[in-house]
Amino acid sequence: MVEGIALHSFEGKMPFTPETLARSEQLEAVYGLTLTSSYRSFALISSPLTTTQIS
Repeated sequence: MVEGIALHSFEGKMPFTPETLARSEQLEAVYGLTLTSSYRSFALISSPLTTTQIS
């Protein structure tokens, strides 16, 4: 998904259709979000993998 957005932007194209943007606006309204490109609170959180051995 991120790769597609980046490739579109390199070509000067919009990565999202008008329908996708409308859905995003609906979700923002439902959840009370005001996200912009300056919003940086999202971070990838990794946790250690756990393994289970079968004896």
